[in-house]
Amino acid sequence: MSGDGFDDLVLGAPNGESGNTGDFGQISVIFGTDAAQDGAFDIDTLNGSNGFNVFGGRVGDEFGEDIAFGQDFNLYVAPPAHAVVLSIGEKSQIQALDCTQPGLPLKIGRGATLTQDYKRNGTTTLFAALNVLEGTVIGQNMARHRHQEFIRFLNQIERDVQIIHVILDNYAAHKHAKVRAWLVRHPRWTFHFIPTSSSWLNAPSRRMKACACLAVVEGFFAKLTRRRLKYGVFHSIVDLQAAINHFIDEHNRTEAKPFNWTADPDKIIAARNRGFQRLDSIH
Repeated sequence: MSGDGFDDLVLGAPNGESGNTGDFGQISVIFGTDAAQDGAFDIDTLNGSNGFNVFGGRVGDEFGEDIAFGQDFNLYVAPPAHAVVLSIGEKSQIQALDCTQPGLPLKIGRGATLTQDYKRNGTTTLFAALNVLEGTVIGQNMARHRHQEFIRFLNQIERDVQIIHVILDNYAAHKHAKVRAWLVRHPRWTFHFIPTSSSWLNAPSRRMKACACLAVVEGFFAKLTRRRLKYGVFHSIVDLQAAINHFIDEHNRTEAKPFNWTADPDKIIAARNRGFQRLDSIH
């Protein structure tokens, strides 16, 4: 997991209390070394250089039931050698909206205006894969959002990338039988799914860094919407797709940069727990 060539040890304790009461659970990852190890090891001494601990967020999480979570945490920090980590997502049903009348431009004392009514000129779906280590985006516009289009998008990436680890959500098209069959025929690919019905916003509870990687492509979609789609005028699907492709090209040339995790996980988990306590008090 650390990419140093030594086997690492992952321990899951779904009923571990981590200094709290209740089944919070925890995962401990111990990095392997070339030095001899004694029979006993204190996991409380893990400090990031020799491994790390990850704890559940609240009572009943039973975090650690699946120790595969530990590998997903480390995907973003230390990806396997000669591998690429991609955050894949889809922005579906992007509308090509055309104003019924031209808007008025910005002037002193008055903001720019748009008509409140509009004409729909169809929709498109953007499939996007963001390289977490480089920040570059591979995008493809398609008419529909099914497993057939998803496989077509995977084939496009397959031509350009060698060993691929993908972080993605649990949309049905991602788990279709034909997608699973495609993965069998392409062993260089490994899928890492975030928890079912879990958005990247509650990432600290389970796969914090894996979900954070998914948030990267969702953040790109938000930037695309805010900068290009929200106030755009598109006379056709072709105009809309050209605008999206131009935005992706511009992003890759001028704004692509590695994603670095800078937030303090303890503060995020504490904020999440305060939210749960607030919700529980309401009910």
